[in-house]
Amino acid sequence: RCLSDWSSDVCSSDLTPPIGNQGLFNFYAPIWLDPSNGNRLFLAGDAIYETNDGGVTWLISGSPSSAPIDSIAVLPGGNVIYVSGGGTFSLTSRFWRSGDDGVSWTPVSLPFGINLHVNELDVDPNDCTGNTVIAVINRFNLGNGQVFRTTDGGATWTDITGNLPAVPTWSAKIDIDPGHTIYVSDETGVYSSPSPYGSWTPVGAGLPHAQGVNLQLNLGSRELAVATHGRGAWLIGLPPLAPLTITKSFNPSTIETGGTSAVSLTLSNPTAACFIGGSFTDTLTNIAAVTGPVTGSCTGTFPSTLTAGQTALNFTGIAIPGSGSCTVSFGVTGTSAGTFSNTTSGLTTIETPFAGPASNTAKLTVLAPPTIAKSFNPNSIPSAGTSVVTLTLANSNLTTALTGAGFTDTLANMRAVGGN
Repeated sequence: RCLSDWSSDVCSSDLTPPIGNQGLFNFYAPIWLDPSNGNRLFLAGDAIYETNDGGVTWLISGSPSSAPIDSIAVLPGGNVIYVSGGGTFSLTSRFWRSGDDGVSWTPVSLPFGINLHVNELDVDPNDCTGNTVIAVINRFNLGNGQVFRTTDGGATWTDITGNLPAVPTWSAKIDIDPGHTIYVSDETGVYSSPSPYGSWTPVGAGLPHAQGVNLQLNLGSRELAVATHGRGAWLIGLPPLAPLTITKSFNPSTIETGGTSAVSLTLSNPTAACFIGGSFTDTLTNIAAVTGPVTGSCTGTFPSTLTAGQTALNFTGIAIPGSGSCTVSFGVTGTSAGTFSNTTSGLTTIETPFAGPASNTAKLTVLAPPTIAKSFNPNSIPSAGTSVVTLTLANSNLTTALTGAGFTDTLANMRAVGGN
């Protein structure tokens, strides 16, 4: 395991898990790295090896297959795992699903029988249940299909090969763009098809006519990479995604000094993918948080409480539902009068590390209370004489009229006289 800053590499010591039976590993053993957590990695062979701390420690789950595992795919950030087994040179494949991170396994029926070899599986990140999976076979299938898709965890399958060449297919990746585009590589190159799938077109231009043995899709940088057999590795940029957005409001939008308003931040996800690790910052100007909980419909939000006086707020760990929105709310107060404009930073997630646009500008008006001054004229009178009381009400808020004012005046050792 190496960490690179482009000028030097820092490599850890051997992080290989304790292998049980090396004879049940393919020459190219399948490895799966969780795009939502760079420290979570799976290695499959005679068993399923999982690390959640970058290889320091490993969890070992028994393999459902008596033969080497050929492919492993996991729901990003989840516990749904699919594996296919048989061995690199086997003409047959078996297929299993686990919904509990490898504790137990259920056989899954392949739509094309067990006499064809599944080279790779890919779990659709647009389906947060983990039930949508792509399987590609790298054997000639006599025109009976090379790419198959399930949306019910493998109970039923649809052949989406369409107009693809009837040749062995090696790899597949699924995008989170509006079309949920699937990319596949085969003996002739790389192809793409948006939903509803089946109509495939070559991706880009300039790729050599070579076997594409492995695809990798970087959702954050919007890049698709293919490793070929003998012609090197190639990279192509993909169209940008619509950004995640954040909107801000105060309720109420006008308070008295020392009063409280609730900040509501609505986080919206235009893609169908379930994003985790959402984060943003909110720098409060001329206002501050009050002691209390952070509420709203978003899950995973940290911190869950704020203390009085905080102004530099950093929220992390937020899960944002696909094709939807959720909210984060907290209380603020102001001690100085005025109308204060406030924005929140753009939103990032683990899958989309580049911040989207900042929020709208929300305004909170903090009103100073009115003042009242009292005087007597004259301020000295004989017994039973009369003085005029004058009460002067003042509003120091320059642009806001105060209405419904009221007050009481309790006269001590004196009383009002009749008159207007």
